[in-house]
Amino acid sequence: MDFLLHQSVWIYVLVFVGKAAGNMIGTLKLILINRGERFKASLLTLAQMSLFIIITVTVLAGLRDDIWRLVVYLAGATLGSYLGSLIESKLAFGLGSIQ
Repeated sequence: MDFLLHQSVWIYVLVFVGKAAGNMIGTLKLILINRGERFKASLLTLAQMSLFIIITVTVLAGLRDDIWRLVVYLAGATLGSYLGSLIESKLAFGLGSIQ
């Protein structure tokens, strides 16, 4: 737990939450693309890519000295994928029926 003494915990929170949010946005973006809602999907792409750049630069800037940033990044990506699929199932974006 030495990493907590050298860096602000907020960097890890930023990386974790930012990556999780980016993955959730990416999941919803793909669903909107499949539904043909291109404009909404392009707005989500703007948000997703903005988060991606900020988070990736934050991780890569200190990666050599602080491997925990990568671990937190991967954990955020995993949680974001799970939460994105969970949100999609609750909103039922992908479901349609023909009657």
